[in-house]
Amino acid sequence: MAASMEGFKRLFATEAPVPRLLRNVGMSLMNRTPMVKNHIVQQAMGLSGNLPRFARRS
Repeated sequence: MAASMEGFKRLFATEAPVPRLLRNVGMSLMNRTPMVKNHIVQQAMGLSGNLPRFARRS
């Protein structure tokens, strides 16, 4: 998880043209696919995925 966050930090910190273009295209594609977007948001919020028993909803 820490490596993922570091990757996002670096991706959004750069102003180099190629990573910036890829970042923008990727974000646009994700916004246009609600099913993928909702899945990622649910995982990020800890509402789905492989959660420990004490972290699951009752």
